Amino acid sequence: MSRPVSIALVQPPCKLGNTEQNIKAATTLCREAAENGANLICLPELFSTGYNLHKLGHSTIDYGLQSYPQSLDNLSAVAREFQCHIVSPVVLPTAMPGVAYNGAVLIDDQGHVAGEYAKVHLWGLEKEHFRAGDQLRCFDTSLGRIAILICYDIGFPEAARLLCQQGAEILIVPAAWPVLDRDLWELNLRQRALENSLFVAGINAVQHHESDNFHLFGNSMVCNPRGTVISQMKGELGFQTADIDLEDLARFRQTIPYLRDRKPHLYGHD
Repeated sequence: MSRPVSIALVQPPCKLGNTEQNIKAATTLCREAAENGANLICLPELFSTGYNLHKLGHSTIDYGLQSYPQSLDNLSAVAREFQCHIVSPVVLPTAMPGVAYNGAVLIDDQGHVAGEYAKVHLWGLEKEHFRAGDQLRCFDTSLGRIAILICYDIGFPEAARLLCQQGAEILIVPAAWPVLDRDLWELNLRQRALENSLFVAGINAVQHHESDNFHLFGNSMVCNPRGTVISQMKGELGFQTADIDLEDLARFRQTIPYLRDRKPHLYGHD
């Protein structure tokens, strides 16, 4: 029995700090993806505010917290109407006013929040503005078991392995990955897919700020459990879908049995 999932990689237009326009554009693309049959739709890191902490600084938090209800309402409505799941990376509120995570919300096919993830490994200036998350966990959905890591997180094999041990079948990686580290983007995504025998979807933002030569280059992609790229965008705006079958996981894990043949007692950890 097959378990098909149609993943939509969404690269929306983004104006730094213009949350209303950014949310509207992202919602439109998510709706179009859902109309085309996508049942798991994924957006890039901090899509509603845009990502450039050198320019926005702590205003990223202010804009993100103010716009959080709007982004959640808009995307929940799409998820509910089309009975799809949406991964919405946002400035995630905490119980303390003005303190926030660089996070993501998983919205289920009824339009409800099925889970939240707060980025654990903060990159560069993020440490000055965001609180770091301290939990790695999977989320059970009607599609399968989904896990989320954000951008820099994917460079830490231990994080992906822990999620694999928790039963993750699809790993979603929203990102704001700069073109200067372009070589690491595909390398990290493909390797985490291969060594953990799961599907990995990396969704990268598209932004170009001439004034400080900060360029987020897109190239969102889906990798199968062999580490093969099965769908990939370039630097264009829009969306692209990739159809996978979670029943294929067993076949991949038999063909390349890394998980079965591990020797944890030699590694000094699980």
